[in-house]
Amino acid sequence: MKKTKIIKISLPSQTLLMTTYNRHLFIDGQKYFSQIADNVMLLQQNDSLSPEILQLKLMSKEIDFNQAIIHVNDYDLDLEIIITPSQFYGHIFKTDISDNLTTIFAESIKSKLKTYITRTYKSDCGANWGDLRCGINKDFFKQLIKIKSQSDNLVKYEFISGYSGEFYQPILMNENNQTIQIYNLDTINKTFLIEKPSLFNTNQTYHLFAGCHKTKENCLTYQNFSNYLGFLK
Repeated sequence: MKKTKIIKISLPSQTLLMTTYNRHLFIDGQKYFSQIADNVMLLQQNDSLSPEILQLKLMSKEIDFNQAIIHVNDYDLDLEIIITPSQFYGHIFKTDISDNLTTIFAESIKSKLKTYITRTYKSDCGANWGDLRCGINKDFFKQLIKIKSQSDNLVKYEFISGYSGEFYQPILMNENNQTIQIYNLDTINKTFLIEKPSLFNTNQTYHLFAGCHKTKENCLTYQNFSNYLGFLK
């Protein structure tokens, strides 16, 4: 697929249509002028919350770009179609003129939208298990167990005390704060699997900590749904 860029700049008194292609293009009955002196650049930002900045150079210095809106799309030269969604949509906030070239700087419109850094834009919960937004006391959701036997990856244990409800993503922690990820916890038959065979001493005790998959079902299980930060389906 051979692509180029088409640029639409909306001014209070006129609309400019341009392309980065090496000749003028006619698209949907409109002429896009080949007057871009260099490639359109999206300037890299240090973090995801910084505004998205676009830079491009025009072979012109006679246009007042005050209050201008710029719209950038890719254009498929083979299929002769405009590719959506837009690559960039924003307002021009600065111009530099030098040697018959105008360098335009534009800021993305989405940078002006209010950003809620306390939650994520996805279906699962934006809090982390046990942090201030979650509000869970992780020490409540643990139990003390004793290792009874091990055969390869299968470990049998005995429940001693503590939380006896449902677990998600549990881990073992011994008295030296070493952690082992475990799988397929069976709280009825008192067994679980480990990824690699390890040498457990019979009668050795561990704490089994509950975890969270960041789903509403987890929050309901832990009776913490009032603090759920995901979007409901």
